[in-house]
Amino acid sequence: MSIRIKTAPTSCMVYEATRMSPFSTPGCNYLKTLPLSSRGRVGESHDQAEPIGILNNVCSNITLMDYGLFKARYPRVVIHKEPKVEINGIGSVQSLGFARIPIWMEGIHHEGGVAPLNTECLIRMTIEVYLIPNFSHGVQIGPDIIKDYRIDFLISRNLGSIEDFT
Repeated sequence: MSIRIKTAPTSCMVYEATRMSPFSTPGCNYLKTLPLSSRGRVGESHDQAEPIGILNNVCSNITLMDYGLFKARYPRVVIHKEPKVEINGIGSVQSLGFARIPIWMEGIHHEGGVAPLNTECLIRMTIEVYLIPNFSHGVQIGPDIIKDYRIDFLISRNLGSIEDFT
């Protein structure tokens, strides 16, 4: 078996990408970014659920929720104690278990159906969250849920979509 290595073409077109926002002070470009987040509601029923910002973390492995927030919003939901998962990132903590809960993402309906087009709505999702103490973000949706619900993010436009909703 022989492997033939191809070289790059000597005459290819080079294009310059258009920067959509100017550089900031040197070394401070990160300051103009915000965490990728969505508006949602957490609680056992949508009419009693409290609106919060939900962090969407495509670099995490799992979905996390603060234990105190969970106990306050889902007092009757069972916590499964096993498996416990070691959560590593900036620091390390062991989960207190996991639970399956409903959440309601705030969105806009764009397709036909029962609701008029472009109306605000709530999108119910049942998610599995691992509970950790003192999680300052409250709720973080990881790729497990992002893939399960086929959520797409267009970060440059600050949009996310799921089915017929943004």
